[in-house]
Amino acid sequence: MMKLLRHRLRGVAALTAVLALAALFFSLPLTPSNPRLQLPISPAPAPAPAYEPTALMVKLDDIKSPPTTPPNAKKSPLEELLEESERNVKSEGDMTSDLTAYVQDYTPEDWVEVQKINAKPGSKGKGRNNKPKPPISISNDKYSPQVLKERALTFSNTSGLWEFLREQQRRVDHIIASCLKLPANSADLRAGPGSPPVTLLTAKDFIFDRKNHLTFCPVYKAASTSWTITLLQLNGVWNEKMKKGNLQKIVRQYFPKINGLSVNSRTSDTIRFMVARHPFERLVSCYRDKFEHASKAYYYLRYGEKMVHHYRKFSPIYNSPQLQLLKSQVRNKIKAGRLVVMPENPYANPVGPTFPEFVGYVIDAKFDDEHWKPIHNQCAVCSMTYDFILRFESLSVEGKWMLEYLNRSGEVGPRWDNPTIGNRTSEVTCSYFSQLTLSQINNLYAKYYKDFKLYEYSSETYRECAKDYHLLKSKNKTIPVHETMKQPAKNPV
Repeated sequence: MMKLLRHRLRGVAALTAVLALAALFFSLPLTPSNPRLQLPISPAPAPAPAYEPTALMVKLDDIKSPPTTPPNAKKSPLEELLEESERNVKSEGDMTSDLTAYVQDYTPEDWVEVQKINAKPGSKGKGRNNKPKPPISISNDKYSPQVLKERALTFSNTSGLWEFLREQQRRVDHIIASCLKLPANSADLRAGPGSPPVTLLTAKDFIFDRKNHLTFCPVYKAASTSWTITLLQLNGVWNEKMKKGNLQKIVRQYFPKINGLSVNSRTSDTIRFMVARHPFERLVSCYRDKFEHASKAYYYLRYGEKMVHHYRKFSPIYNSPQLQLLKSQVRNKIKAGRLVVMPENPYANPVGPTFPEFVGYVIDAKFDDEHWKPIHNQCAVCSMTYDFILRFESLSVEGKWMLEYLNRSGEVGPRWDNPTIGNRTSEVTCSYFSQLTLSQINNLYAKYYKDFKLYEYSSETYRECAKDYHLLKSKNKTIPVHETMKQPAKNPV
């Protein structure tokens, strides 16, 4: 708007200059009514007054035009040029007068920022970070740990809630005592005394809900999706259509990210909770969901191909270049999302890693994906104290009591997203472990030894599922579990 005003002022100045030249040429008097249009007489102009919109504006009506030529008289070319210029100015008089009135009627205190025409929502100028941000979560003291604790005291000590709370306290005490007895992680030993716990440094997936005073450690393949959605529901930002999107991106949008070093201090005034699951059942769930039949292209390309390459026994008729060619054939089809039907290709028979191949990789791998990473490393339970340790096997009951303690049972109910379809979990797990040798199962137990001890699970049921268990037992050659703890680590993949 100011640019248009300046443009009009330049036009008025130009017209005045032309009129001055015409007056000199025709010896006509020049008597402008606005002294700002007169040439300065003094050597230096007076200082400009304080800024006022009306002081800067010049109305076209204030300029006194020279006497006009009689209508019947013949006009000179210069006069015709002047009249044409004046008509052009008058044709735009409405816009100029409106602009003049706008500036004269509004003082600077009344001015506001003019929005861009056709600006995109949330746009604030150039740059990449112009997306609208979610509202800042404000802590609600109604759900603070102290208020919820005082509320729980109003319940009878024989109620189901108190029984749930006593069991939770027992589990927390057991974990604290067990952490003092269990051997330190090899990574912590390499770091040396005085160094922060490595498990705390690598912890990165905590969901910090400061509005509701909650900190959740999601253990993947242990109802992590269900409880993550529950937290979004408690914040009023969830609808079922969002389930089709990337849940992790949604979480990062609404919950602040905290790293391992700050998690203890930043979550000290929150209720910390997690869901534990039997390590072997969680492992089978991971395999069925991510790797079986190469159903997830991402996991096949990142891990599955290596599992097949390192742990599948190939015929000696293939040399190394031939195996690389066969591997790339399967890889290209999976990457393109096409059905893999190659009966003669050893990488496609079967497609994707078998369960023994998957287990071999998990035992030997230096890097643990979050879907099979030991729970005690995932949630740093020996480096920070939790308030609630729920169990996946009884989550349908414990989840209700958890929401009751949080005083939110009237708002949301326990969810069960991504359920496993088919037989009971124990039967399904045993069917997969029947493909393993007892030695492999014992090596798995060694990898998840701390999880078994901290969360009070037993491996004996699934050790009996090993394909050679009964044969070894009949020969009295059953391998004791504790001997696997002395085995050196395999070569990492």
